[in-house]
Amino acid sequence: MKSILEMTPEEDAADDARMAKTGKIYQELVLLLDWPPFSLDERTWNRYADAVNNPSDPEADDPWKSVKSKFADEIEEARMYQKRYGDDAEAATRAAAKIQGG
Repeated sequence: MKSILEMTPEEDAADDARMAKTGKIYQELVLLLDWPPFSLDERTWNRYADAVNNPSDPEADDPWKSVKSKFADEIEEARMYQKRYGDDAEAATRAAAKIQGG
C-alpha cells in the first residue's frame, strides 16, 4: 500500500471510503465482545478479540472475512442476544449463564 503522501487524490478518496467501510465492520465486530457467547467464556473472548484486532489481510475490502467465517455461529448468537436484549448486554450475559447452568 502506498503512503498517503504518494497517493493521488482519487486513490486517497478511495482509501478513505474503504477505511470508513472497514471501520464500521470493525466497530460492529468489537461491540459483539460484550455479548454472549463471548461474554461467557474468556478463552473464546480472547481468541475472537485477537482475530478481530489482527485481521489476516488488513488491506482487503473486508479484512475480517475469515473472522466472520470462523466465528459465524458465535457472531450469529451474539446478534440474536443483541436483538432480544436491546442495549442490555449484562442482562443477556446473565440469561445465557443461567441457560448454561452457571
